[in-house]
Amino acid sequence: MENPVYIGLPKGTQFGHPVRMSSVEWLQQGEDWMVSGSLLLAVWQGTLICEVEDKDKLVLEAGDVLLCGSKLRLRLQHADEIQHGRNIEVPAEGMLLELDLRLPGGKTVTPKCQYLKQAGSELLSAAKNLARNWVGEQGNPWALQTQFLELMSQLSEEEQRRERQQEGWMEESIIYLHTHYGEELTREDMARRAGISPEHYSRCFRRHTGTTFSAYLTLLRVRRAQELLLSGQTTSLNDTAHQVGYREGLYLSRRFKQVIGVSPSAYIKSTLRPAALNINHSASLWALGIQPEWGMYASWFAASQGAKAHYSPERLLDGWNRKGRAVPRPDVILDYELPHRYEKLLELAPLVQLSPMRMSWRGQFKLIANMVGRQRQADELLEQIGEEAERLRDGLKRRYGAPGSAIVWEIGDHMAYGIAASHGRGAQLVYGELGYRLPGQFKEQNIEHKGYVEVDIGDLAKHKADYIFITGCPNQPQASDRLKLVLASEEWKCLEAVRAGRVFMLGQSELFYGYDPISCRAQLQELERMMLNGGIVSTLLTSQKSMPSYHAKA
Repeated sequence: MENPVYIGLPKGTQFGHPVRMSSVEWLQQGEDWMVSGSLLLAVWQGTLICEVEDKDKLVLEAGDVLLCGSKLRLRLQHADEIQHGRNIEVPAEGMLLELDLRLPGGKTVTPKCQYLKQAGSELLSAAKNLARNWVGEQGNPWALQTQFLELMSQLSEEEQRRERQQEGWMEESIIYLHTHYGEELTREDMARRAGISPEHYSRCFRRHTGTTFSAYLTLLRVRRAQELLLSGQTTSLNDTAHQVGYREGLYLSRRFKQVIGVSPSAYIKSTLRPAALNINHSASLWALGIQPEWGMYASWFAASQGAKAHYSPERLLDGWNRKGRAVPRPDVILDYELPHRYEKLLELAPLVQLSPMRMSWRGQFKLIANMVGRQRQADELLEQIGEEAERLRDGLKRRYGAPGSAIVWEIGDHMAYGIAASHGRGAQLVYGELGYRLPGQFKEQNIEHKGYVEVDIGDLAKHKADYIFITGCPNQPQASDRLKLVLASEEWKCLEAVRAGRVFMLGQSELFYGYDPISCRAQLQELERMMLNGGIVSTLLTSQKSMPSYHAKA
């Protein structure tokens, strides 16, 4: 038996009327029913076997509804029950309604031949009401039309409800594909997981994605192969094939060329037009002399470098999907780990996801440079930053001695955040190039796994370190007042870093938002200015511009 599907009323249908109706109990078993318009068949008792032209037999049970297109031949048969060893025909009860559906201009529309299992009670009630009053009421000649419109309205609502249900299990199915594409997967496997027939799965999948299951899986595997090739995470074509779900490199090469238009070997030698969906990777491309096809920039970076405005994955998707709008199509898209709602971007280009939790800012930058063929420029930039960091490190050692523990705070409107090297805010330099270490208290809170530690503003003084850096202040007056109270408290003043003058308010807070080479060099200069030229915390709430609240993936 076929599984539930949505009714499939033609979109935009606004007009319709009933043409003729018959109770299924009255139909002669095995006779053909010729239909010139659309057909709605509802069963509310018993079981009915239905043959629609050359299609497979459908078994309609109580609560099922069938909608068919025009000009078809229908044959119905009541099901049998075994009673006392004999087959006894048990007539079903229901309604067979021929109807005419049209668009506002008068054009006839035809729904696909589909049916749903166990329709809602409101829909069945509307069908029974129409069947019961088919003759019409003498006092109200329009009652029949009113009842018909109520039936069609309930049919539309049932369709929408089924579509919402379908979105849920289909979304789960898509997520499963994105996480298991490297395994041996078939349409039958996925249908079995969803608890539906393969045919129904194919129809729903195509409606949801706009393509077939096979084509979608191929695209996923080829995009992953592109990512592996670009990021250097593979040793050979055969190794790449095995990682993406193919048995051999030759087959992957054929599929790759089919989707991309060139072989894998030619692809890795090609010049790529990149897009970046975060400020760090956009600015890293800019530092290499490449203006990305699509990018995002911090306000400080945009103002100092002349980079153009902020964009987001939502706007990229919206712009690409909107017909008649020119949107650049990148060859590769860079970002951190993308949520599944952005996987539709795979239709445009491969997504190379550079996790700050697994790769340092230097590692991310070198990988990006390798993708776009700018390794020499990257090495030069990193060498310059290394030399500047070494000079600052020597100056700090002469003034303060060997580097000790340090906390990098960002103060939000509700909480304070201790930042690890993976999340920028200057922490990548403090814990990296300058050689300071995380306090033991932060390590115990597993800061390196999450990237930050969340602390109530009132508890700032409870966290001790040899050096304290503050990269951002609250926006809201109430949070600023709380911070003032903390900084004026005896507990804060008793901290060793405060008494030793090792609390530094890092000016230009947006400057510390990123960890690209241009931002890092500017951050080193600001660290040098503050740490070697008497930076103090007394200017914290008077000279420092407030900074946006901390966001984990910024």
